[in-house]
Amino acid sequence: FAGFCTSESCGKMIVLTRDESRHEITVIYPAAYSTYEQKLPQEVEDADGELSNDYIEACNVIDLSCRSSAVLCRRMLQHILRTKLGVKHGNLFDEIEAATANSALPSYITEALHLVREAGNIVAHSHVDQDTGEVLHAERDEVKAALAVIESLFDHCWVKPSQLAKASAG
Repeated sequence: FAGFCTSESCGKMIVLTRDESRHEITVIYPAAYSTYEQKLPQEVEDADGELSNDYIEACNVIDLSCRSSAVLCRRMLQHILRTKLGVKHGNLFDEIEAATANSALPSYITEALHLVREAGNIVAHSHVDQDTGEVLHAERDEVKAALAVIESLFDHCWVKPSQLAKASAG
């Protein structure tokens, strides 16, 4: 069945299916429906369109493909390290190590940077469980944590500097 989003700011059409036997409703359209709440600051959106698009896509696909979302988080981390923290191109592990050694990132961020790398690497490099031989996948909680790290970097690299600039100019 079809309907319209009841949010005043949205109002877009949605298509749903209903499984009466399991009392479930599934959103079919829009395909990018996600339950993850996006936290894209205006400062990032204004400054970096590519990064903003990657973030929006990572949020939109988390419920459809944690793998895709994890790889996008890894890509965003590398982009931020290079463009905002001045880290030279290399492998992501070394880039994270350079960023933690040479930047003024708060410890709660530096301690979590490898979490983003690991979630993305599980997918990007097809890691296999040593005991079972099964290909490992990024879990939704891991990807949510990776997105939270990206959001913390947004705050540190864009939002806080913008707030300080406004306060000192005003």
